[in-house]
Formats: sequence, C-alpha cells, structure tokens
Amino acid sequence: ECNGEEHPFETYKKAWAPRIGVAYQVRPGTVLRLYAGKSYGAVKTTGGSTHFQGLILNSSFNNSALAPYTYFDIDKGLPAWTPPPFRSPITDLGGRTYFWQKHDSGRPPEYYTWNFDIQHQLPYNLVASAGYTGTRGVHLNSAVLNINQMDPKYFYQYGRDLLNASVTSPAAVAAGIRVPYPGFTGTVAQALKPFPQWGEVWTSGGQPSSIGERAGNSTYHAMILKLDKRYSSGLTLLSSYVLSKMFATADTAVISDRIVMDHYNRKLDKALSGDDQTHILRQAFSYELPVGRGRQWNLEGVANKFLGGWGFAGFLEYGSGIPMTVGSGVTSVPGGAGNRVFINSYEGWRAPVSGDKFDPFKDVWWDKSKFSLDAGGRQMTPTELLYAGFGNATRLNPKARRAWNLEENVALSKNVDITERVKFTLRVEAFNLFNRVRWSAPDNTWTSANFGQVRGQDNNPRRMQFGAKVTF
Repeated sequence: ECNGEEHPFETYKKAWAPRIGVAYQVRPGTVLRLYAGKSYGAVKTTGGSTHFQGLILNSSFNNSALAPYTYFDIDKGLPAWTPPPFRSPITDLGGRTYFWQKHDSGRPPEYYTWNFDIQHQLPYNLVASAGYTGTRGVHLNSAVLNINQMDPKYFYQYGRDLLNASVTSPAAVAAGIRVPYPGFTGTVAQALKPFPQWGEVWTSGGQPSSIGERAGNSTYHAMILKLDKRYSSGLTLLSSYVLSKMFATADTAVISDRIVMDHYNRKLDKALSGDDQTHILRQAFSYELPVGRGRQWNLEGVANKFLGGWGFAGFLEYGSGIPMTVGSGVTSVPGGAGNRVFINSYEGWRAPVSGDKFDPFKDVWWDKSKFSLDAGGRQMTPTELLYAGFGNATRLNPKARRAWNLEENVALSKNVDITERVKFTLRVEAFNLFNRVRWSAPDNTWTSANFGQVRGQDNNPRRMQFGAKVTF
C-alpha cells in the first residue's frame, strides 16, 4: 500500500454480454437467421512476479572484508544498510520496470459479433447456406504500447548524432538539453524519454501476459458458403468456403515480439493481421461403398468378405497464405522506436527462381533490390538508412504471402464380419497424401547475410499409418 492502493488494478464490473438471435422461415425449406451479440474473453491469471515490482527489496551483503572462515553474526544485527524509503531516479538506472495500467489491466477483452445467413433445403438431403459474419475486438491482450519511447519529433528536431551523444556533451549543452536529474549520465535520447531513469517500461509481460495490457483491436469480415449432405446412400459431405479479411493491431501479447514502430502514432500499426487468410476451402466426406451384405449390391459368403464392407473418408483443406513482412534491420530513430523498410511498391518482392519451382538451396525468397529505396528508386546504403527516419512500408504486405496450405488427408477402411458377434476392421490412413511441401518463412531482415534464405519446412511430410481392431 505504499501508493495508497490495495490492488494493482480494479476489477471490471461492467462485463454485460447481451445476445439476440432471430430465425424466420421465408418459405418451406428456406430459413433466414440473424444474430448479434457481445462477449468477453478471459482475464488471464497473473503470472511471474512482475506484480511485485517496486514492492520487494533484495539486499546483498558482501563478507569479503571479514576474517577468513568467519560469518555475519545475525544476533548482532544486520550489517550497515540504508532502509527504505530511499528510491530515487538513479535506483535501477537504465533497467526495466513494469507498469500496471489501472484502467485496463483487469478488463477482459471484448468482442462484438454480428452475422446473418440464409439456408435452403435441396434435393438428395443437401442443405446449402450462404452468410456473412463480422467481429470487432477491442481491449484485446496486446503488446503495442511503448510508453517510455522517446517522441520521434526530437529525431527531426535534433538529428540522430545529437540524440546518441552524451547529455553532458558540448553539442547537447549548446542545444539546451537539460540533465533530467542529478547523477544522470546517459544519452540525449535517454534523457528525453518520459521516464529517463528506465530503459524500458513494460505494460505487458507476455508468456502469459502478466501485467494486463489490453490496447489491441481487430476487425474481421467474412462471407461463408456451406454445402452439407446428411448421411444417405452411404455418403456424408460437409463443404465450406470462406472469403475473409482481418485487420488487427494485436497479433501477439508477448512483449519480446513487440513490433510497434511509433508509440505516438499507433495507427501506423493497424494493418492486415498476421493470421489473415483470404481464401479457405474445406471438404470433409465419408463414403461406404454400396457393395456387400445389406447394401445396394448385396453379396454373401466369400465374395462379401473380400468385396464388401469398404469405406473411404477424407478431409481436404486449401487455404491461402498469411501476409509477410520484411524488416529493415536498422534502427534509425533512437529512444526505443521501431522501424520499417523503405519501398516503392508492394509488387514484385519475390525473387525469380532458377528452375520450375522454388529450390531453397539455389534460390532466395526475397529480391533484395526491392527494399531500402529512396523516392527516386535508388537503394540507400545502411549508413544512409540510419539517418532516413521511419520507413514507409506497412507492417505486413497484403501482396506478399506465405505459400498456400494444400493438404489432403484420407482413410481407407475394410470391415469384416467374422461371426455375428466378432468383427474385424482394418484401416489405412494417409496424411498429406501428395507429400506437398510448404516452406517455412525466409530470413526477413534486410541487413542479414542470410536475407531471403529458407531453411525449413512448415508442414509435415507425408505420413501413413495402419490400424486393426477386433470387436466382440
């Protein structure tokens, strides 16, 4: 209670989640459904020990001045030390601290959802539906705040060299830069931070989020088409296609993955979500062949044991890749800011391949000449980039995406009735049937010696498994 508060944040008491749904039969076999609602996510349990920051004092005592083989005698009291309160700006100078934002640390994420769809009964036990769904998320778990970042206006006011100079340097003194408190010896950029005594002020600990930053938001819009066939004649089908778009600022709540460029203009980080997939097509099916005892082409005896009881099932998924980015690898604006690459176009980022398809041991993913370009199209040097300020690319490129996810998983089964009570089932399953390869992300840092190289596979190679079962 050193600050007069009993808790690091307030319990949120307004998590009211109204929902409404309407279904209307337009005509026999055709139904219209509408839904709207508000829901809340979970408030994660506090993890780690960041909620103790500023409230625990650890003091170490050195016994090097004592005679050999002697120790402190606690009965005589502790060695000389300075008891609190003694905190000053130079305590933990340049270190990291954690800040619980009282207004949102205990607030659950909010989701507003609305959708409608029309469903129609078709012949042959088929049901088709078409719909739209939208979701807006606010107060999402995030890692987008950087409250101790130096305001980038000083970069354009003083220049990079002065910001990286000592606050006591002649250039800093001539520019009128003040020492923020007695004993400060850092750079001008550090002196101009909101809290110059700290290197970083974290509002989200991550893994899991242990402080509770909830400053993220997202929007999702999708068209959804479905075609279902209820079981009949041995066949079941479930097909769906989604055409969607998702924007977000909160792709991660892990502070170490924070990629915010400018805390003072966070609108620059509203972009396509790293989970955005424009197209997703899924098909699930199961089919019992109409051959064998009790089926369309009835068989008995030995013929049934060999030709009857076969079934085939599968799950097919085809999804477009998620958007990608290229990092500049250069920190131009000091004081904790991020950065982006300079580009002239979002087209043509991919490098040409040497053969019919991409070979990671011969080709690179990115064309290095497409990045770090000035307004005239000339590629800047790393030194020029240091003084260029923020890059002009968005956080993710909607036209440069990972490879499509193409996967077919199938199963073939055979049921044999040994007796009326004993049955035998043999099953063969194949995952990634055509052994498709989806490459992992390339090295995305422009200044890296391995820029554009791909050295991994994102999906599993083909796997097959056999199973047998006896029931009695």
